Amino acid sequence: MQNRLKVLLIEDNESDGALIIRQLEKASYDVKFIRVESRLEMAAALEQDDWDIVISDFSLPQFTAHDSLKLLRDSGKDIPFIVVSGTIGESTAVLMMKSGAQDYLMKDNLTRLAPAVGRELADSLVRRERKRASAELRESEAKFRAVWENSTDAIGVAIHGMQKFVNPAYVTLFGYDSQDEMAGRSILNLVATDERARIEEYIKNRSVEPSLPFEYETIGLKKDGTTFNMDVKLSLFNYNDEQHVLIILRDITERKRSEERLREELEIRTKAEKRAEESNIVKSSLMMNMSHEVRTPLNAILGFSSIISNESAEEDIRLMAGRIRSSGDRLLKTLDDILKLTQLQSGSEPITLVEAGLDAEIQKIVERVKPMAVQKNLTLSYIVHQQADALIDTRLFYKAMEELLNNAVKFTGSGGIRIVLGRIAGGGMPVTEIRISDTGIGIAREYHQAIFESFRQLSGGYGRCYEGTGLGLTIAKKIIELLHGELSLESETGKGSTFIIRLPVSGGETRQVELPAMSGMAAPAEMPAIPIPGSRKPLILLVEDNEDNVFLTTQFCQDSYLIDATLNGIDAIALAREKAYDVILMDINLGLGINGLETAGEIRKLENNSRTPVVAMTGFTYKDDQERILSNGCDYYLAKPFTKTEILGLLEKILH
Repeated sequence: MQNRLKVLLIEDNESDGALIIRQLEKASYDVKFIRVESRLEMAAALEQDDWDIVISDFSLPQFTAHDSLKLLRDSGKDIPFIVVSGTIGESTAVLMMKSGAQDYLMKDNLTRLAPAVGRELADSLVRRERKRASAELRESEAKFRAVWENSTDAIGVAIHGMQKFVNPAYVTLFGYDSQDEMAGRSILNLVATDERARIEEYIKNRSVEPSLPFEYETIGLKKDGTTFNMDVKLSLFNYNDEQHVLIILRDITERKRSEERLREELEIRTKAEKRAEESNIVKSSLMMNMSHEVRTPLNAILGFSSIISNESAEEDIRLMAGRIRSSGDRLLKTLDDILKLTQLQSGSEPITLVEAGLDAEIQKIVERVKPMAVQKNLTLSYIVHQQADALIDTRLFYKAMEELLNNAVKFTGSGGIRIVLGRIAGGGMPVTEIRISDTGIGIAREYHQAIFESFRQLSGGYGRCYEGTGLGLTIAKKIIELLHGELSLESETGKGSTFIIRLPVSGGETRQVELPAMSGMAAPAEMPAIPIPGSRKPLILLVEDNEDNVFLTTQFCQDSYLIDATLNGIDAIALAREKAYDVILMDINLGLGINGLETAGEIRKLENNSRTPVVAMTGFTYKDDQERILSNGCDYYLAKPFTKTEILGLLEKILH
């Protein structure tokens, strides 16, 4: 197999050049060559190709071997140079070798040419490999030095616990003046006194104890005696048969401070969340107790005022009783609004979504509000542009619409209210829209957000123009948001207001969805009707610790029922042992002693009253309260305050 060989031949005699090429081809070289005779031709040839070897005659008419050798060296190319001449003397040949030629041959003895070329090609390859390796080493060293000199991490090499050499960042970290000052210094001198025993143990046992950490934190000691938090990373390597340690250090003082700040902030946040949780518990307890403590006396106030208003023979007395009743209703509305908002905001309000036609629901609300509008000589119109279904909780939707319509009637002095149901395209999807417009006082643009805040009216303090808590719009907005809709306002002062409800349009069959975060209250199981022998009045056991409510309930029921009343649970159990009752009316909070649920549980154990229906009559009106009461011995639930119609209707339902 022939070896390819590219030859730059500097020769003015074409025949001599042919002899040289033929000699190389005899030695199995596949020769590619160019023959040149002048400086310009040689320079051009050097630019055109990378030659394996240059073979030059010693003397040409315009050019000499000295000239061609100098031109080659000036080009910077490392190409073997062999002189072939018929007239060169030994001294001249030695001078050429000193100038950089690799060999010289006589033209009358070309048998040495091929071996000389082979030798010089091999030497050239070795030289090139050495240059390449040397260049790579220099590049590697340059890269390492760049990293070493410019690294922001402190890097050092130690042996037997003594610093051997360090980078500039290492010097800066410890506050020394130079790398030489740190060389030969013990590592123990660079850590705080309290840490030296631990680090010394690491140094002594590093080579024999593989479980020792290669990453840890310690306290560094600067030259001026100040300390700092330090992160340490180590790796081992052998050099000249000795184990060395590569050390990378970093000042983590600021990181530690940040971690401490985060820890303190987390602790503060945890305490705040705990306080908020405790506050919510207190608030819930307060609201529950407030509901009970307000509803219990309200039951007597509203009940007796209703009796007086209906039965008094004196008109003045009836009017005053009616005003008492009206004031009591207002107080009850205030309480209900506060409790409702608290439940909505806390997420304790159970929500059941069902696909419903909005037209029918709105019709019910319009009928409910119409008497209020008529009383103020206002028109109330309802227009359906397009029938629409939506996924709603009908109870909460009714509440939101009721609050908005009550608000419209309340703040409209003349003119009327207009409700429009239809559909619009919202973001490419159909949306149900309900617009409630009035001709009332209007709302300035800067107050459009404020009116949805709790306890806000446009007039306040001593200058309030309208009664109410200012919670109606807050409740309405919260409900619409829970139904995945939005409530907005268009209004200007003196030009009336339009409240706009937009709800997603539902499609498909009617279905019921329980929101996962909330649970609804199961309806109480229907008790079988109690047959009353003959025509006797049903016998009722009334357990109520408030004497006013005992008197009121007796007044409501005495025409149709016989009443045994007691103020506490112990006496109620004693009465239940003696008699079989048709119905038990049970207050839940009975003051000192056992409560209503405990009393009902004990009565259930008595054979003669084991199946007697128990009605909870209570001021505890939270949904959670209702669930707990109905699942712990009571069959029916009646919230205080209740009317005569409500209690008699419930008793009629139970007994007949």
